Amino acid sequence: MRLKAAIIGDLEKVMAEEYALASKAVQSGVGKRTGILKTDLRGQVTRARLGGRLAKTWCGQVYENDGINAAGFVWSKAPKIVRAFDEGAVIRALTAAGWPFRPSMRPGAEPASVGAVP
Repeated sequence: MRLKAAIIGDLEKVMAEEYALASKAVQSGVGKRTGILKTDLRGQVTRARLGGRLAKTWCGQVYENDGINAAGFVWSKAPKIVRAFDEGAVIRALTAAGWPFRPSMRPGAEPASVGAVP
């Protein structure tokens, strides 16, 4: 059994057309995934009840380089705030008794004395 193959037309032109289609597909895919990631991060912040303003700090940029090496970049305009919520911030005591506030046993009661511990 024999198999014969022949190229009909200009191979360079066909390859250039295929490369252009592949480049367009890659750029479209990177653009969509960058937008999806940004939307997902905004949704996580909103679901964590950290506020709409913090959610809107997520930004995205797509770099449509020549060829099939497009890139997407997602970042926050408030990275320190996002990092504090992600890693968990430590709240330190401000009073001598070791409390960040002066606790009372009932609402509206007078504050406890400085040395008292409830």
